[in-house]
Amino acid sequence: MNENPSHNNERSPFPESVVKELTTLFNYDSVKLGIIELLLDGAWHSIDDIYRSLYPVISEIGILRIALIINEFREILGDTVIERKDDEKDITLWRINPEYIDFVRKIVKQASAQHRHNAKNLGFSF
Repeated sequence: MNENPSHNNERSPFPESVVKELTTLFNYDSVKLGIIELLLDGAWHSIDDIYRSLYPVISEIGILRIALIINEFREILGDTVIERKDDEKDITLWRINPEYIDFVRKIVKQASAQHRHNAKNLGFSF
């Protein structure tokens, strides 16, 4: 079975260039990979929620970096995929549009496997 999200039976909404860019992005940055994996649940998350969830396992993360990464995701995927809304307290919330979760999950799965492979080649174990 081919794991390339752009070559599965279901047509990917993302051009091959976007799939490649995201795979590379997630492959080399565990913070970006952690953020996108958290957003794959389809729920709305504030930047503070993301920080609290990831800080215990990724200590090199900060609020500003999370905001910049989410904006980077929006530049690559568009605001149709990475959705934004403000709650009743004017807190900005983020999520992956449920219509795109399966496609993004396939990209993340591919990148995550490559990330682990690269780490093992550097002598890290999982």
